[in-house]
Formats: sequence, C-alpha cells, structure tokens
Amino acid sequence: MLNHLNDIYEYYAKYYDNIERLWFDFDANRITEEQAMVRFYDLKANESDTNKAIGEAVRYTSGILTKKAEQHSNDFFTRNFNTAPL
Repeated sequence: MLNHLNDIYEYYAKYYDNIERLWFDFDANRITEEQAMVRFYDLKANESDTNKAIGEAVRYTSGILTKKAEQHSNDFFTRNFNTAPL
C-alpha cells in the first residue's frame, strides 16, 4: 500500500507542476486558449490510471489501524465529553 501512496504522491506532484506550467504559459500568452484546453485535457486523460490506484489505496484498511483509531476516538470523547463509547 505504501508503494501505491508514494506513486500517487509522485504523480500528483508532477501533475500540479504541469498544471502550473500550463497556467503560466497561458497567462504569458505563449499558448492560445485552445492549446491550453488541449494540454489540460491531455493531463486529465492520464489521471484515470492514478484514480484507480487511489481507489485501491482508500479501499484497503488495516484492521489493526482501524481498531487503534477507534480506541483513540473513544478515549478522546470519554476525556473531553465525559461520554461512554458507542
């Protein structure tokens, strides 16, 4: 799972750099609106493979991590709101 997260991070770091470069090119009139649109949709088309990896990473939940999060949540509500866990 960590490999997927690292791949996702790297993809979006490059993706947002490309979007920023696209904006600067358009804002400086180095490309036309039509060229900007084509480049933008080319970037968006490549995003679908990464969305699949995101979906897989989000669907995977560690039982240990889930139990730990639940315990921390219960402790927080007990301490701060003087309530019993659900």
